[in-house]
Amino acid sequence: MTSEENLRRSQIQMRLGVMGIIINVLLAAGKVTMGILSGAGSITADGVNNISDVLSSLITWITGHIARKPGDRKHPYGHGRAEYIGTLLVGVTIVLMGWELLTTGVRSVFQPIPLVFPPAMMILLPVSIAIKLAMSIYFTQVGKRDQIPALLATGADCLSDVFATSAVFLGLLLSKYTGWQMDGILSVGVSLLVLRAGWTVCKDMVDALLGGGDNQETAAEISRRIMTYPGILGVHDLLIHDYGPGRTIASIHAEVSARENLVAIHHIIDQAERDIGEALQLDLVIHLDPVERDDPETEELLRQLEQYLQSIGPGIVLHDFRKTQACDGSCLTFDLEVPPTFQQEQALAEGVQAFLRELDPCCRCTLRVNRQLYDLCP
Repeated sequence: MTSEENLRRSQIQMRLGVMGIIINVLLAAGKVTMGILSGAGSITADGVNNISDVLSSLITWITGHIARKPGDRKHPYGHGRAEYIGTLLVGVTIVLMGWELLTTGVRSVFQPIPLVFPPAMMILLPVSIAIKLAMSIYFTQVGKRDQIPALLATGADCLSDVFATSAVFLGLLLSKYTGWQMDGILSVGVSLLVLRAGWTVCKDMVDALLGGGDNQETAAEISRRIMTYPGILGVHDLLIHDYGPGRTIASIHAEVSARENLVAIHHIIDQAERDIGEALQLDLVIHLDPVERDDPETEELLRQLEQYLQSIGPGIVLHDFRKTQACDGSCLTFDLEVPPTFQQEQALAEGVQAFLRELDPCCRCTLRVNRQLYDLCP
C-alpha cells in the first residue's frame, strides 16, 4: 500500500474518530441526565457505556495519528500495528462496560426501584438507537473498504450499543405499561452480548499482534501467481509478516533450473515481485533456488527419496533438492516440510539420512526439517 493510501486511511480514521467523540458526548450527557431524573439505573449505565465510546473514539483518533507516521530507524516497517493496539484497547473498554452493565443489571433484579418516565426520555432512547445503528453500518462499511480494524471494532461497539439501548427501552416500556420490573433482567441479557462483542475484538487483535491471522488465502494466491511465470518449477518457504493494515511483507523461495540463464530468470523474478506486490497490496521478495532437473541420476535419487517419504506418512514435502560433487564424494542438500501436527522431526531426519546411506554409503546429506505454514500450489 502506497504512502498516499496510508495517509488517506489515517485521515478517514481520524475524521470518523472526531465524529464519534462528538456524538457519544451528546448521547452520554443526555442519558446520564435522564437516568438521574427517572431513577432508571439501566439508562445511567447505558450513558456510562457511551462515555466508554468516547474513550474508544479517542483511542481510534490517537492510534490513527500514530499509524500514519512513516518508518524510522527504530521502526523500519512503520507504525501500523498501533492500530491493532488501539483496537485492543477499544475491546478492553467494551468488556469493562459490559461488566458494569452486568453488575448494574443484577443489582436492579434484586433491588428494583420505582421509575418515572419523562417524555424526553421516551424520545431520546429511540433517537439514540437510530444514531448508533447508522454509525455501526457506516463505520463497518468504511472499515471493510479501507481495511481499518479500529473502525470495524468501533462499528461492533456501536452495534452492541444498539442492543443495549433497545433492551433498556423495551424494559422501560414494559415497566410503564404493565408494571413488570424488567429493567434489571434485560440489562443482564444485554450486558452478556456486550461482553461477547468485547471479547471477540480483544481475541482478534491479540492474534494479530502475536503474528496470527488467517493468511491461507493470500498464501495460496501468491504461490498460484508465481507459478504462472515461465521458468518457475516450484515454490516453498513462504513467510507473511503483518505490520499493520496495508503493511504486509512476504518472502518466498522459487525453484528454477540450474541451467537457466541467471540474468534472464532474475528479470522474470523481478517482474513477478512487482506484479504480485501491486496486485495483492504487499511487498514481496522472491529468493531463487537453483535445482538440477536434467540429470537422470539425480532424478532417480529424488524419485526414490519421495517414495520413501510417502511410505512414512502424508503431508511431508520435499523441496530445494540439490546434488553437488566434492573431492570426497557427493553431497545432497534439501529441505523437508512437515504438517504442523508432526512431532517426530528428529526421527524423520535420522531415518532419511539412514535411507540415503543405504543407497550411497559415500554420499553426505545436509537437510532441514521445517513446519509447513501454508498450503501452496504444487
